[in-house]
Amino acid sequence: MGCCSTDQIPLTQKTECCGGTCKPGCKCGPDCNCGPNCACHAAGGSCASPTSCEVPAKSSCCPVKKCLVVLFGGLMVALIMFLFEGFWHGQYLMPFYEMTRNLWRPMAEMQALSGWYVGVLIATGVILSVIFSKNYECRGLPEGVRFGFYMGLLLGVTHFCAYVHMPISLNLASLWFFGWIIEGVLAGITLSLTYMAFSKKAGACGSKKA
Repeated sequence: MGCCSTDQIPLTQKTECCGGTCKPGCKCGPDCNCGPNCACHAAGGSCASPTSCEVPAKSSCCPVKKCLVVLFGGLMVALIMFLFEGFWHGQYLMPFYEMTRNLWRPMAEMQALSGWYVGVLIATGVILSVIFSKNYECRGLPEGVRFGFYMGLLLGVTHFCAYVHMPISLNLASLWFFGWIIEGVLAGITLSLTYMAFSKKAGACGSKKA
């Protein structure tokens, strides 16, 4: 009977391991390569050697703390977006907006509605933080850059579409597109650094020996 069977196999009985790896739910004999580590496999680990097993570390972060990390990450992203857009739209792209003044609200009206703008930034930051937390893998800055690039690409494409239904120049639409990619990457880096800091403090990254 092979060790991949879910039947109860006495530990004193020699069994044949499937490819040298014990599967969850198996009880292997002492002569199997992974015999002593069946419990480790049941916990989601894998054999590192005949006598040791790697078990991915699980975060000890409680739901409340996790929510606070997600919220804090979202607020940090909102801050980065606020600073970047202040330069990108408020300075670099201003000549384009001056040429299409008839399309936009007067500056006084925009300032009066600034609370809505801040609220949208916070909502966007928190949403990005929630999405990032669902697949967080503790892989450092490259993980954040990759996430931010794809999110920026998505948002950039949707804003570029404004060229179809608004009388703006192709240059402005293209700069919106590239601006969102830059902003997305900055947001991803911010989330990566934030989550890395909390994960290291909580000991949630890396692996531990069983």
